[in-house]
Amino acid sequence: MEKLTHSIKARTQTVFAIVVVAGLILSYIVFWSASQVKKTTQELVDKQIPVYQLVAQFSANLVEQERLLYEYYATDDPYLYLANNWQNNFTSQSEKNKKLLQDLKQHFVHNNTEINHLYTSLTQIAHEANALHDNMASTQTDWDLARESLSKIAELRINTLPSLDKLSNEIRQAVAQAYTQNETKLDTSLITVLSYSFFILIVAFVMARILSRYFVASAQGKRLSLFPIANPNPVISLSRDLKITYHNPATDDLLEQIQTQHPASLLPVNYQNKLTCLMAEQCTYRQVEYQVANMTLLADIHWHKDEQEFDIYIQNITQQVLAKQRLEYQAYHDRASGLNNNYKLLEVLQELVDSQVEFALGMIEVRHFNQLIAGQGMEASLALVKSFAQRLNTAVAKCNCEHQLYHVSQNVFSVLVMGTHDAGYLAHLCKQIEEQVEAPIETDFGELKIELDFGFCQYPNHGHDKHALLKHVRAALDEAIQKPHSTFVFYTDRLGEQLEYRLKLQRDLDKAIEDHNLQLNFQPQFDIQARRIIGMETLIRWNNHGNWVSPADFIPLAEQTGQIIDLGRWILMEACLFCSQLFDKGYRDLVVAINISPRQFQHPDFITSVKQAINLAEIPASSIELEITEGVILGNEQDTIHALQTLKDFGVMLSIDDFGTGYSSLSYLKQFPLDKLKIDQAFIRQLEQNEQDQAIVRTIIDLGQNLNLTLIAEGVEKSEQLTLLQQMGCHEIQGYYFSRPLPADHLLQFLQQNNIQSA
Repeated sequence: MEKLTHSIKARTQTVFAIVVVAGLILSYIVFWSASQVKKTTQELVDKQIPVYQLVAQFSANLVEQERLLYEYYATDDPYLYLANNWQNNFTSQSEKNKKLLQDLKQHFVHNNTEINHLYTSLTQIAHEANALHDNMASTQTDWDLARESLSKIAELRINTLPSLDKLSNEIRQAVAQAYTQNETKLDTSLITVLSYSFFILIVAFVMARILSRYFVASAQGKRLSLFPIANPNPVISLSRDLKITYHNPATDDLLEQIQTQHPASLLPVNYQNKLTCLMAEQCTYRQVEYQVANMTLLADIHWHKDEQEFDIYIQNITQQVLAKQRLEYQAYHDRASGLNNNYKLLEVLQELVDSQVEFALGMIEVRHFNQLIAGQGMEASLALVKSFAQRLNTAVAKCNCEHQLYHVSQNVFSVLVMGTHDAGYLAHLCKQIEEQVEAPIETDFGELKIELDFGFCQYPNHGHDKHALLKHVRAALDEAIQKPHSTFVFYTDRLGEQLEYRLKLQRDLDKAIEDHNLQLNFQPQFDIQARRIIGMETLIRWNNHGNWVSPADFIPLAEQTGQIIDLGRWILMEACLFCSQLFDKGYRDLVVAINISPRQFQHPDFITSVKQAINLAEIPASSIELEITEGVILGNEQDTIHALQTLKDFGVMLSIDDFGTGYSSLSYLKQFPLDKLKIDQAFIRQLEQNEQDQAIVRTIIDLGQNLNLTLIAEGVEKSEQLTLLQQMGCHEIQGYYFSRPLPADHLLQFLQQNNIQSA
C-alpha cells in the first residue's frame, strides 16, 4: 500500500509540472498572437482605411467637377467656375483634388505611375475647363465647342478610373493581407487554447484514474483484510521458513471434519519441498490437487515475494470430482447396458493403433431389430438389448482370450480381441458366443429370441488407422446381414474391392445425376390381340467413362443411398418430355410407362413431382403409366391407397410390375385402383417348355381378366412364347422378340418403319 501511495504521489507531481509548463507556453503564444493582431489592426485603422477614403474622395470630387461644368453650361453661371464666397465651384474642387493627390503620393511611394497619371489627367481637365469658361464668357458662345469641351472632360475623368481602381485594389490587397494575417494568428491562438483544454481534460482523466485506483486499492485493501475471515474455504499463511503464521476460521471447521487439530494436516504431503521449490523457481503461483482422508482438496499456493510469505487457499472439491467421474462414466458408457460405448471404442482404437498392438475388431448386430421394435415395442426391445448385453458380456468373458466389449448403438456391439488371430479362430469364437446366447432371453415382457450377425477385421492387415478398420468391419457386417441367417464374415480384399467399387460407383452416380450424364431407352409394348404398338417402358442406361453399368448394379445402390430420389425425379421429367415430343409428332395414343421405386414412391413430394412433370410437359395424365412393385404396397396400406387414388384421380395409369415374384396378395388387387398387371419375365423365360410356368401364367391372366385388369408379359423372346400367351388371353407383350430397348431417336425411326400411324 505504501508503494502504491508513493507511486501515485510521484505521478501526480509529474503531471502537475507538465501542466504548468504547458500553461506558460500557451500564455506566451496567446500574448504574442494578440500583439501581432493589435499591430496589424492599428495599421489598418491608422493608414489603410484613411488612404482608401482619400481615393474615394478624389473620385467623388472629379464627378462633382464634371457636374459643376455641366451645370455651368446649362445655366451660364460663371460663379460655378470661378472662386467666390460660395465654395462649391470648379476651381475650389480642383484645389481640393490637388491636395488629395499630394496626400496620396505620400502613401503610394512605390506606385508613382498612377499618381502621375492622375496629376496629368487633373491638369488636362483644368485646361479643358478653362477653355470651356473662355468660350462661355465670350459674347458669341460657340455651343458646339462647349459641348465638345464637356465631352473631353468626361472622357478625361473616365480615363482616371483604371488608375483609381489600381490604387483601390492595392489598398484592398493590403487590407485583405492584414485580415488573413489576423485570422491566421487568431486560429493559431484558438487551436492552442483548444489543445491546451483537451490536454487539461486528458490530465484530469489521468488524475481521476490514478485517484480512482488509489481509492479502489484502499477499499480493496480494507475488504481483503476481511476476506480470509469471511472466506468459507480454509486460508493458511506461512512465513519464508515455512512456519504457519495464520489460518482462518474455515480451517478449523475442516480440521474438525477430519478429526485433527493441526492446520498442517490440510496441506499436501511434503508441502515443505513443494514450497521450497516454488521459491527456488522464482514462481509465484502453483495449484496442487491431493487427497486428505476421504476428501479431495485443491490448494492454490501464492508466493508473495515482496512480503516473503505464502498464502494457501484450500477448496474441498470432493463433490466436483465425483460429479466429473459420473459425467465421464456417462460419456463413455451406454446407459442401457452399462458397457463402454462408441466414444470409448474410438478412443481405445486410436491408442491401440498408436502403440501398434495387433488385435481383431469385431461387430455384432442383433438381426431384424427394427421388426422387433415394430412387433414388441421400443420398451420391450430395449429390455431385450439390456438382457442380451449382460449375457453377451458373460459369454465373451468365458472365451479364453483377452478382449474388450463395447455397446456402440442400439442393436450393435463391438468386441476387441487382442493378439493375432485368423478367421478360423474368430469364427469359432463367434460360434461360442452364439451358443451362449441362442437360448430365449427372459425379460419383463416375456421370452424373446434373437439372431446375430458377425463381422470381423484384423489390425494391421485390414487397415492402419481406426477409420479404415471401422469401415472394413462395417463392410464385413453388412455382408453378413445380406445373408438369410446368422452369419460370420471375415473381411477380405475381395470384400474391400467390392466396397471401394460401391463407393466409387456412388460418387460417379452422384456426378452423373448432377450432370444429367444418363440416358433413357424405351422398349415398345405390343397389343397382341389388336396387333399394334400401344406404348413403351422407360429404362435407364448409364455409360460411366465408356463402360456401361448394369441397372442391376446402380439402381439398388441408388435405392440404398437415397440417390434414387433425384434420379427418379430426373427420369420422370425426361420421360414426360419425350411423351410431349411424341405428341408433337402426332403419336397421341401411345402410353409411356415409368418405373417407380419404393423409396421414391414413399417420398413426401412424390405426387407433387408427378403432377409438376406432367403439367410442365403439357401432356394428358393418361399418357403416363407408373409401374410400382409389390414392395411399394407392403407397409401402411391406408397411405398407399390414398396416394394411388390421388394419382388415379389425376388421370395417371397405374400398373403392378413383376407380379407374382413378391408378396402377391389378392387383397391389394381388390383394394388398389390398378389398371394393369405385368407378369414377371421369370415365368416367361421357359414358358414354352415348363408346364408349371404355364400354369402360373394362366392363373395370373385369369385373375387379371376377372378383375378387369390389362395383362402384359415382359421378357418375351420367342414366337412359341407369343403363341402360348395369345392362346391364354394375354393382352400385351414386351421383349426382344418384338424390340429391344431403343434410344429416343431410334424409337422414332422404329415407329416410322413399322408404319405406326400418328393421330
